[in-house]
Amino acid sequence: MEPESKLEIVVAYPAARDDLKQTGVSREETLAQLKARVLIAFELTEGTGPDGTVTSYVFYHEKTKLEDLNRTLGQIAGREDILRLKLAQQVVYG
Repeated sequence: MEPESKLEIVVAYPAARDDLKQTGVSREETLAQLKARVLIAFELTEGTGPDGTVTSYVFYHEKTKLEDLNRTLGQIAGREDILRLKLAQQVVYG
């Protein structure tokens, strides 16, 4: 049985100076697990602000919005060894 291949993850967030890069990430990890780490790394929080605006963050892979946070990183990456994602801020004004 082959050992599980790991992924290199690169997350770009336009408001940050540098991309977040992680190596040795399990292909079985979910997008939700990655998102929790990414929000901490970029010092971001989701939720409702005092003015009623709701801020959330979503991933894009290529130009596809990734809405199912239960998908594994391996499902998204396919056969690729490097998964490049973009993090975008969404603000809904109340």
